[in-house]
Amino acid sequence: MCMTIVDSRPKVPDNLHVGWKAFFKYTKSKNIYGVYIRKIIPIGHWIKEEDFRPSKKQGSLGNPLAGLYKTGFHIFYSEKKARKLYQSQYNIVIKKVYFRKPVASGWNFNAKTIVAKEMWVCDHYLDKPRSIL
Repeated sequence: MCMTIVDSRPKVPDNLHVGWKAFFKYTKSKNIYGVYIRKIIPIGHWIKEEDFRPSKKQGSLGNPLAGLYKTGFHIFYSEKKARKLYQSQYNIVIKKVYFRKPVASGWNFNAKTIVAKEMWVCDHYLDKPRSIL
């Protein structure tokens, strides 16, 4: 997934470290998978995007017109927009995530998006990692 508009810097208030991410869920098990990366995504642990990148090389995404930015997890600010974006797709679940180490922000399919190097996927809506920072 690439953002269609890239801000020059991540615009993340100090107190905002929560967002929403889409995942595939194929079975009744708890396993979820990245939408573009077919690996099991651990729930309830801090994970690094470099461990889920198809290539271990650090790359840039985007295009010269929209802007280039470093690879990372694409996380939506709004649960409502994330659900609307994926409403017609089968086996998609939207999960609450916490993130840290943002590298870019912008817009993806008319939804405000942050790109971060690390995230924590919540099992339940009220879950929270022990340490945000």
